[in-house]
Amino acid sequence: APPWGSFSDVFVDHLGHVWVANQVLNGVAEFDGVTWQLRGSGVGRFGEIEEDTAGNIWLRAGVGGGNAFWKYDRSNFTLYASSITPTAIDIDDDGTVYLGDWGGTIRKTTDFGQSFTIFASGLNNVFNITPDPAGTDVWVGTPGAVGRFDASGRLLHDYNTYNTGIGDYF
Repeated sequence: APPWGSFSDVFVDHLGHVWVANQVLNGVAEFDGVTWQLRGSGVGRFGEIEEDTAGNIWLRAGVGGGNAFWKYDRSNFTLYASSITPTAIDIDDDGTVYLGDWGGTIRKTTDFGQSFTIFASGLNNVFNITPDPAGTDVWVGTPGAVGRFDASGRLLHDYNTYNTGIGDYF
């Protein structure tokens, strides 16, 4: 498949630069409004793209890209290995970076990747992480449920077919 037909993510950063990842070629393409540049072609394939409050670009390894998350500081790529398939990235307004994986663990960093703590573990596969912009809660999507967690990673409520009245295939 041609690379422009296999997008895995498109993201616009705070500078207005467009970042495009695909599932065919290694690297992530950056468009500054004038020219396209391929970044990280020697690093691997990328999936999801996010930006933290310091302007770092965070990437989830894409299909065939290995078990890793990456941070690009506009000069260098830093590898954050994962023992299991990475599945989700999100970043809250304060700059906390959340990294989720297929094994049901979410790690977080509040210092741009210098150190990580476990935010939540023992979940089903983590498909989505969304910090609430109006508060401190974090919403997590897993197969069959959406969980609402407080800022410390404590589950506040698990929403599913049985307690919402919404069927499996709405």
